[in-house]
Amino acid sequence: MVACHPDDVMLKSKEARRCLNFIVNSLFIDMPDAPSIRDMFSWNVMTPYYSEDSIYTKGDLEQHTDAFDV
Repeated sequence: MVACHPDDVMLKSKEARRCLNFIVNSLFIDMPDAPSIRDMFSWNVMTPYYSEDSIYTKGDLEQHTDAFDV
């Protein structure tokens, strides 16, 4: 082990101490259980490639499909 004086180990910056305190305190937070995969909402993102046109009707976007059902 390294023998150091406590004053040499303390962070000098208030902001660094605040950040470290936040991180350490977050380790002791009671986390709720994650919902099952079936109960999670599905998110889709469509990104056109370069100048590719993406034209969908409102019905196309609202149509429910089970193509990737878990």
